[in-house]
Amino acid sequence: MPVLATVTLSVPDLAVAVSYYGRLFETVPGPSSRRATLEIDGGAGASVVLVEVPAGTPAGAVGSPTGVGLVLQSTDLAADRARFSAAGLREVEPAGVEATGTSAAFVDAYGYRWQLVEPATRQPTPHVTLRPMTVSEYDEWAAEAMAAYAEERSRNTGRPVEVERQRAEREFRERWLPQGRESPGTWLLRIVADGDDAGVLWLGPHPDEAGASWVYDVEVAEALRGRGIAERALRAAEELVVRAGSRTLGLNVFGDNPGARRLYERLGYLPVSTVMRKVLEVDPCASSR
Repeated sequence: MPVLATVTLSVPDLAVAVSYYGRLFETVPGPSSRRATLEIDGGAGASVVLVEVPAGTPAGAVGSPTGVGLVLQSTDLAADRARFSAAGLREVEPAGVEATGTSAAFVDAYGYRWQLVEPATRQPTPHVTLRPMTVSEYDEWAAEAMAAYAEERSRNTGRPVEVERQRAEREFRERWLPQGRESPGTWLLRIVADGDDAGVLWLGPHPDEAGASWVYDVEVAEALRGRGIAERALRAAEELVVRAGSRTLGLNVFGDNPGARRLYERLGYLPVSTVMRKVLEVDPCASSR
């Protein structure tokens, strides 16, 4: 299998770029004044060649930042994230845990994307089953779920947590779970991995589409994440809803959860719509003018 050896990046000013990237990697001058090489892992890994592109060079003649991404394997993601941030790169995707490892993404001053990946210590994927919640488990979970939902909405909408908590309580009790554990078309389940409790899974009717099902919540204990448990639980969920007559299974994922998005995409979920928002800076003096 071929191994990536060199990546070429185009920059408008080589001296400035060498100074910038030199905060991250050792820089070796090239054969000409318009080229330099960044050595990763002391030259044992891939190298990145910087090429100065004169103004007016046609796009794509040497390379363009658009869509270019570089993946670096890390043995200490926390330290590397700190190093990249200190060097002035902007973190665009916070650290997220997946079955393959933990990763974070940065964009540098030239628009290039750098993905840091710390591979997971490989552990056998446990045997995953689902069982119904008990009454006491449901009561405890419902209180925690409403609070977590309100906090997540507050982070993503900018509205006060208390406002979102009141909304969560209304939606849980009036719309989603009017009869608690006995609400029609609803599964409130514990995820069991190798015989031990590992998390929760809540399935119910699609909020807007008749005859379809919806994943309202899937949560795996933090200590057990990255072992494929959520993936196996969701595959078991597909079997449940199919047997009940559903032909589609939908879910919602907030914008600040890239790890979950990657999991759902890997399982075959496709985006149906995207809601975007921008927080505006308001001049406090504007209203008095």
